[in-house]
Order: sequence, then C-alpha cells, then structure tokens
Amino acid sequence: MKLNPKRMRLRWCSPAVGVWTLLALFALVSEPCVAQALYPRPALVETGGIVRAIAVQPDGKIVVGGTFTSLNGTLRKNIGRLNADGTLDASWDPGANGEVYSLAISGAVIYVGGTFSAAGGQPRQNVAALDTTTGLATSWTPPINTGVAAIVIAGRTVYLGGGIFSSGNRTRVGIAAVDAVTGSLTSWNASANAGVSAIAILGNMMYVGGGFTSIGGQARSRIAALDLATGTAASWNPGAADDWIDTALIAGNVIYVAGRFTTLGTVARNYLAAIDLSSGQVTDWNPDPDDPVNALAVAGNQVYATGGFYHIGGQTRLHLAALDAATGDATSFVVPLTYTGAALAATNNVLYVGGAFDQAAGQSHFGIVALDALRHTVGRVALGRMVRSRSPYGSKCNCYRQPRAVSYRWCFRVSRGPSAHESRPL
Repeated sequence: MKLNPKRMRLRWCSPAVGVWTLLALFALVSEPCVAQALYPRPALVETGGIVRAIAVQPDGKIVVGGTFTSLNGTLRKNIGRLNADGTLDASWDPGANGEVYSLAISGAVIYVGGTFSAAGGQPRQNVAALDTTTGLATSWTPPINTGVAAIVIAGRTVYLGGGIFSSGNRTRVGIAAVDAVTGSLTSWNASANAGVSAIAILGNMMYVGGGFTSIGGQARSRIAALDLATGTAASWNPGAADDWIDTALIAGNVIYVAGRFTTLGTVARNYLAAIDLSSGQVTDWNPDPDDPVNALAVAGNQVYATGGFYHIGGQTRLHLAALDAATGDATSFVVPLTYTGAALAATNNVLYVGGAFDQAAGQSHFGIVALDALRHTVGRVALGRMVRSRSPYGSKCNCYRQPRAVSYRWCFRVSRGPSAHESRPL
C-alpha cells in the first residue's frame, strides 16, 4: 500500500489495523475515526542539545537559542537562524559561548539573554544585541553580571529578568531596566528580594513572576503588577504562590502563568493558572497538569502549553497540549513529544515548539518542530533534528488505548527529563 502524504486520510474503526494506519494514529487530532493529512517533511535540522528560546522575525525567519553545537549539520554555537522553509540561514552566525535562554526582537536588533561571556564576535556578559543582518554584536554593552532569564522591550528601555544586576554604585535585584541606546542601568528600580523569570507588559503596567516575596516596595509572593513608569507595586494582587512562577503570557483580559507552584492565592492550581487582569482574581480555568509547564503560547481560542507533563486538561498529552481558552479542557490536538518541551512561539497560524525531544507525532523531529496551529497537523516546516547524548533520566515505554473498543494499542518511548526549574539559569 503506497500512501500519498499530501492527501493521506485513513479510517481505522476496525480491528484489522495495518501498520501504516498505526503510524498515522500519532497524528490523530480530530474525530476518533479520522487521521488528518500530514504534510511532507523537509530535511531535518540537526542541533547538538536543547532549543530553549524561539523568536520569529517579521520576514518569517526563525531565531533559535539554547544549548547546541550545530544546525543542519553546520556549526552553530547556541544560537542560529532558520529560513521560513526550515533551511539554515547560512549568512547569520553570531555564536554564543554559553547557554541562551531568552530572545527578543526589536527592529533591526535581536536581544539575547543567557549565561555567556561572548556573543556576536565580541565579549558580552549574559546579554547582547545582535544585528539582524550581520549577526555581529552592536556597541550596546550593559554591565550585566548575572544570568538573564527574560527580556522584554518597551520603547527605548530593555527590561531584563534574572538575579542581581550591578553597575558602579547601582544594584538591581531580580529585574533591571537598561537604556536601549546607551546600555546603562536606568533609575527605574523595582527592588525585588529574589529572582524574576517572567515579564509581560500591557499598557502602563508590567506583570512579573519569579521567586520573590517582595517587590516594588510591597509584599508580593512570586507575582506582582508594577507601574511601568515608577517600578512601584500596584494594588493588583492575586495572592501568594507557593513556588516559582517562570512564565507569564497576556491574552485579552487574562494573564496565564506557569511554573512550579501548586497554590495561587487561596486556590489550588497545579503549575498553570489564569488570572483576571482587572480584578486580580484567579479564574476557574484549571487544566491541572501533572508536571510543570515550561512555556505558553496563544493562537485563536487555544492556549498551547509544553513542559514535563503527561496529563493535562483532563486528557493524556505527552509534553505538548492545546487547551480551550474558555474551559481549560484539552482540545483534539494530539502531537506527543518524546521528551520535555522548553519553548513555544505562535505566529501566522504556525506553532513552533522547541525542547529536548527527538520525535513529534511519531516522526523524527529533533529539538524543534513546526505545527499547523489551525488544522493541528505536523507542519509544512519541520525544523528539527537534535543530536544529544543519552538521557541520564532514563526512559520507559508508554502504551495508550484509544477510547473506542478496537483491538490495538500504540506505543512509543518517552524520556522524563529535568523540569523547568532545573534548566533555569538563576
């Protein structure tokens, strides 16, 4: 039986299930009797580690950062760029001599944060500004002496989340504001008492998450709203989280937060929650994952999550899930990963997923994959082959039976790796 991958639609409501049908079941995302069409796969892209950050340029090129040594068989140290079709952009090779954890694009500049001492061909401590055309570091050189976990740009200010920042007689804990032109620390000072790993800005308000219990002059446990002009804490206060908040994403009148917490305010919430931006109240939205969530993205009426979980939104979903933005239930999107995901980016109906996996939906995709966010299929761009060493965390075979009464099982190997906080640079 010869299948056309461009047109493949297989029915499987019978015990007589062929081997091709079993393979197609990895891409089941719709009604129980339909496997949706798979796009043909381009050549895989090799990396040497983990994709931890993804940023998509306006021209469709994809910047990836993390811990790796090559892309598409070509030397690339921890940062590189792919064309929209998944091929390597051979003209752009800034390099970084340490891990890259965060990326942000502003005009002709790509801001890079992590734990490195050189990037773009120049000495740069943990943060750098790279030219989008040449890949070379610009003259922007902030005095940053701590790992950078988050970068957000607002106007002519670059906000950095991390540990302790210091320059001359100025010290900033958790979060710092840097002039985008001069590279100097500004007078803005939110004065947290511990690290900040998540930053989201809406209007004149900044929302931050991390491990702090005080920030902006007020007691705030791991989540707070700060005045963007002054850095003082606003009255908005969802209440204490019992552990780190590592990710924050604003969509409409809601901020989604993820991390290692199991309570938020007075409400039980495992690793993922939604908070009303007006009232500061934790909403009823509760996907209840069974392991930490490392990254979030929103496309349409769905919230995408990736991390170490096996179960989320009331369904089995291995490390990647689409959640209904209204109910928190897992949708019919089923693209299992064989290892934890670490980064998400959604743009133009394409969902880019980065992490430490070596398969997505039963196909070889190492480190990064692109998915059709509308039709929930493995996408036109398959961006991943990651070459990594054998996992020290071991692996196991997980078999799942489809809810219908049919006589088959599909099985694949998965490896449980480090959770979000074990890869955090702070």
